[in-house]
Amino acid sequence: MSMRADARRNRDQILAAARKIYLAEGFTVPMDEIARAAGVGVGTLYRRFPDRDALLRGLAIDAIQQVTALGEIAWQEERDAWSALRRFVHEGSELNRVVAAVRPHLIDAVPDDEELFQAGVAWFELLSRMVVAAQEAGDMRGDVAPGDVLLMLNLLTRPLAGLPAELGAGLPDRFSDVMFDGLRADSPTPLSGAPITRWWA
Repeated sequence: MSMRADARRNRDQILAAARKIYLAEGFTVPMDEIARAAGVGVGTLYRRFPDRDALLRGLAIDAIQQVTALGEIAWQEERDAWSALRRFVHEGSELNRVVAAVRPHLIDAVPDDEELFQAGVAWFELLSRMVVAAQEAGDMRGDVAPGDVLLMLNLLTRPLAGLPAELGAGLPDRFSDVMFDGLRADSPTPLSGAPITRWWA
């Protein structure tokens, strides 16, 4: 059943507020503060997200689905897979920061969540499609696999404790540019180890 327009608007406002506050201040911010920032009543927040775990789960699923949608648009609009991949990574930078921030908590809180898992599968399948196409076009080095790119993005987007918020917000884009220079097909540096395909069951 589709969500009513006002309910969807409230949900989107809650998720946007939580995303901004949690990235800046961490996950200890009280739920009523999230409600105030979203412009909704506390009751509305708890009806949609009954506890912090539910809110973090909602944040992760929403962020993954949004960034996947951005990637599909990039795939359709860009002239080649390499350009689509770069756009996918840069446009999804803040959303990927959300996922990287909440993932360690969700592994313990909701370890067997099918909806969260399927959202991640769709994201990874899109990333894999771009990586393989960029390699086939001769733009990306062939000694990496989609799992390598996934793990690099996780490392690049994970918030670092103690960094000023404004500095941390800009690092994923800056370091992604460095990553892409290393991923170019003409990069002269050999890689140690084997390409990472997948490591989960």
